[in-house]
Amino acid sequence: MEKSEGSSAEQDKKNVPSGHSGEAAKLSLGQVAVNREVFDLDLKINSGYQSYSKELLRLSLLAIAGISTVWLKLYLEGPGQNHILANHNCIGIGLLVALLFLAVSAASSVYYRYSAADSLAYHLTAMRRLARNRPSSNKSPSDVELAERNRKHRDILFLRCDRLLKVAMVTLLLGVGAFILTLWIVTA
Repeated sequence: MEKSEGSSAEQDKKNVPSGHSGEAAKLSLGQVAVNREVFDLDLKINSGYQSYSKELLRLSLLAIAGISTVWLKLYLEGPGQNHILANHNCIGIGLLVALLFLAVSAASSVYYRYSAADSLAYHLTAMRRLARNRPSSNKSPSDVELAERNRKHRDILFLRCDRLLKVAMVTLLLGVGAFILTLWIVTA
């Protein structure tokens, strides 16, 4: 999930309803209203990235199933030409390398989905804290300070999500490439 240009602290303050500092300070975070149109746009953006991650995961798992089929065909078939090919180390190593790349791609896609949902939760919490705007007390810092902490966590997760999507995409391509190369070696 990429960080948009308009998600700075000033932009976040514009995205929450104002004028609620007195009565909103008494509310719990779950009761604080945020600008629904802005948050719906954030949900829509998140949904698009989640769909992309889901497709990367689906393709990785499909390729893993293909590798499993080739592996079973080569190594569990009775004596014959395929059994002789199965004794070549490069074929087994090629399938293993492809499997490892695809496993990393699937794991990155799943971890992306978790991190993206977590970053959205930090984003919503920061928006609600800014809307509530509770002042600091002896026991806790102000909502503005806490919102800034939430934004920092959110930004860290945004960067992590960006890296995870790139890792998932590159390792998917490397895994499929290694799988195709191994199939080419088997059939050559």
